[in-house]
Amino acid sequence: MSRLETLTPETMTEEQRKVHDDIVAGPRGKMTLPMNAWLRSPPFADGAQNLGAFIRWGSTLDARHVELAILIMLRYWTAQPAWYSHVQHGLKAGLELEIIDAIKEIKRPDFKRSDDEALFDFCVSLILDHEVPDEAYDAAVKEFGERGVMEIIGVIGYYCITSMTLKAFRVPMQEGVEPQLKD
Repeated sequence: MSRLETLTPETMTEEQRKVHDDIVAGPRGKMTLPMNAWLRSPPFADGAQNLGAFIRWGSTLDARHVELAILIMLRYWTAQPAWYSHVQHGLKAGLELEIIDAIKEIKRPDFKRSDDEALFDFCVSLILDHEVPDEAYDAAVKEFGERGVMEIIGVIGYYCITSMTLKAFRVPMQEGVEPQLKD
């Protein structure tokens, strides 16, 4: 059960409503799962939603790689409410179901593309080991450049905040969607 009541435009403060309206008017077109919690601090919500919009729609990374990085982080946190929607986004962006299923089962995917493998190795090293070996760093820079590597860090950082929010406030699954990840 969620630790927070869902805010509605009628129950929001003026400051919350302004951020809400900006989110709904932006590329998302709606409020997404962590944003109800983030609106408890409107300046945080505004900054976070702008970072998220950049990551999803302004990054030099293509949607495939953004979604791959997102799924890696969501799986690390077992962030159930966000996993389902990002699986759908990943498939739409061209990620193979075999890669998604391997991540779901906490297994190393059998990569057919060097860019996917470089991103995976970079993310997993940084998330699990809190550092990136030279080989993984060099492979990521070769595939994505320094700007792309910084944006990969931004993706996993943003989805770490998202995952922590979902966990801390016990954000429930979307109605009609069953959890897909095992703890």
